[in-house]
Amino acid sequence: MVAAGTSIAMQEGPLQVEALAEALEALEKSPQGKKLSKDVEKKIQDIVAYINEAYVDKFLKSEQEKPKEKPLETLLPSKTWEVLSRDIQLVIANQLIKDVVDYINQLMIPHTIKAHTDFIYFVGFGPDGSKIVSGSNDEKVVIWNADNGKQIQQLYHGSSSLKINFALFSHDGSKIVASLNNGNIILLSMDSGRYKRTGFNAYHGSPVHSVDFNHDDSEIVSGARGGTIKIWNADNGQWIKTFEHGSSVHSVDFNHDGSMVVSGAFDGTIKIWNADNGQWIKTFEHGSPVISVYFNHDGRMVVSGAYDGTIKLWSVDNGHLIHTFQHGSLLNSVDFNHDGSMVVSGAYDGTIKIWNADNGQWIKTFEHGSPVISVDFNHDGSMVVSGAYDGTIKIWDLHGKRKQKVLDWFISNDFHLDQAVIIKRAYEAKLREKKLVLKGDGLVRFNKMDKDVKLLLIDYLDIILDS
Repeated sequence: MVAAGTSIAMQEGPLQVEALAEALEALEKSPQGKKLSKDVEKKIQDIVAYINEAYVDKFLKSEQEKPKEKPLETLLPSKTWEVLSRDIQLVIANQLIKDVVDYINQLMIPHTIKAHTDFIYFVGFGPDGSKIVSGSNDEKVVIWNADNGKQIQQLYHGSSSLKINFALFSHDGSKIVASLNNGNIILLSMDSGRYKRTGFNAYHGSPVHSVDFNHDDSEIVSGARGGTIKIWNADNGQWIKTFEHGSSVHSVDFNHDGSMVVSGAFDGTIKIWNADNGQWIKTFEHGSPVISVYFNHDGRMVVSGAYDGTIKLWSVDNGHLIHTFQHGSLLNSVDFNHDGSMVVSGAYDGTIKIWNADNGQWIKTFEHGSPVISVDFNHDGSMVVSGAYDGTIKIWDLHGKRKQKVLDWFISNDFHLDQAVIIKRAYEAKLREKKLVLKGDGLVRFNKMDKDVKLLLIDYLDIILDS
C-alpha cells in the first residue's frame, strides 16, 4: 500500500506528462463529472511540476528497491491508467491518500459558526439534531444548519433594544418559543418552510430568563426575574397558572410527561412543582445562585448548575443529593444527554465539560475560547453545541477517539487504495448533498474496513449499504 508521506521510487521510462494531466483531471472530477474548483486545477499543475523535477532527480536511482504496492487499476479508467508509468501511478495514489487523510482531519476540527455580533444567551439543537437555534443580545433569533453551519433563517422579534434571553424548538420542531428581556414571550411557527410570528402574545410581567415546552407542545412554562413561574396555553398564549418561587428564577424545565416543573433561582434553591395543580412538591438547597436546571430523560433526576462552579445531581424521588461535580468556574448552563448518562456544563472560563452522571466522574473538556453561556446535547448525545460571549457557536463531536483511531488506520498496513476510492467518492457526494450507495464489490471492500472506520464513515459521510 501507499501511505501518506511515503517516498516514491521513480522508474526508468518516458515521462508521460500529458497522460498524467489527463489522469489527474479524471481523478479530481466527481463521479458525475462535475469539475471541482480552480484550487484543484492548481493542485494538478503542482503535481505535474513535481513529477518533472522528481523524475530528473531520481532517474539514476531507479535501481533502488521498489515499494510493494497494491494494484491501482481501480483509481482511473483502465485505458487512461494503462498509459501511465508506475512512478506516475504512485504519485496519483499518494495524492489520493493525502486527500483522504485531509478529509478526516477536517472532521476532527470543531465546527465554528460566527453567529452573532453580540453575546449569545442561548443555543439549542432541534429535535432531530439537524438544526440549531440561537438567541442573542443583538436582538436576533437565528436558525442554523447543524451540518454545515450555514444560516437557514434570521428572525427579529420586532422590538428594538431588547435582548433575546432564551429560544428553543418544540419537540416536533414545528415551533420556536423565545423570551425577551421586557417580559414578552413570542412564538414562531413553521409556515411554507419558514418560521413566522404567530398571534401568540404572552406577557410575564418581568424579564423572562427561561422557557420550555411540555411533552406534547400544548403548554409553555416561563420563569422570570420577578420570582414567578407561569404556564401558558401554547396555541393562544392564554395564562393558565402561576407558581411563586420567591426569588429571581433563572431556569425552568418540564419533566418527560409534563406532570412536573423544576425551577432554579438566585436564592440557591431548586423547587419541584406539580404542573397540573400548581402545588409545590419539594425543595433542594444548592447553596449558591442557581443558573440552570434540567430533568433527566425519565424525570427521576434533576441537574443544577450554580454561580460557585458546582454541578449537583438530585433524586426527585427522595430529595437526596446524588453527586457534586466541581467545574471550577462560574457556571452558565448545564444539560443531560438523551438517556441521562452524561451531563454537560458550560462556564465563564470558556470551557465545556462532560461528566458521567452515573458515577460523577469527569470525562473530557472542550475549550471554546470565550465565556460559555449556553450548552446543549443533540438528540442522540453524540454532539454538543456551545454558545459564547464572543458571539460564536461551536459544535463538538464526542467521538474524537473514534476519529483518532480512523486517522491511525489510514497510515497502517490495513488501509488499501480501493478503500480510499470509496471514502473519496462518499466525501464528494456529501459535498453535493448526495449519498453514496455501496453494493457489489464496493460493499465487499467496505466491509473489510475496521469497525470504527465503518461506523464513522456511515455517520459522517452518509454512506448507504445496499445488500
